[in-house]
Amino acid sequence: MKRTKKLLSVMAIALVAASVFLLSPSQVANASKASSVVCTIDMVVESINNSGVVVGTEIYSKQFELVDGDVFSDDFSTRTRFKFFDASLTKQNGESTVSVDWFADVTVFNSVDFTSSVVLGKGQKIGKTVGTHTMYAGSTSTRTSFALVCEEQ
Repeated sequence: MKRTKKLLSVMAIALVAASVFLLSPSQVANASKASSVVCTIDMVVESINNSGVVVGTEIYSKQFELVDGDVFSDDFSTRTRFKFFDASLTKQNGESTVSVDWFADVTVFNSVDFTSSVVLGKGQKIGKTVGTHTMYAGSTSTRTSFALVCEEQ
């Protein structure tokens, strides 16, 4: 009898401990629906000659999805040029921050390295950043334009 009571009390303690660590079905459903952020990056790099004529255009467009702590990487290098795109998502204090880094070896002598981020504040579901940068080398130039749009799902 004493042994049965001991066994029952151990089982009761184990059951209480297990219930503390187990998730309810609704908690499991909510955990599996962790919010993600879907983004689209559009990059245009134009090589411009000394007469102002665009002599080369490189376009990069990619849609990707991230969850907190995720990293998205795209190596789109060719046999002669290094080209990389990386993105990550961090969530802190109700804000989601998508950070991107884009590198492309675009001509014999020039490469473009671009870093930016979009912050989705508390309650904000869509964010966007755009920009243009022109680099001059003698009488030629390289113009880089970008748009990064992110939407929390």
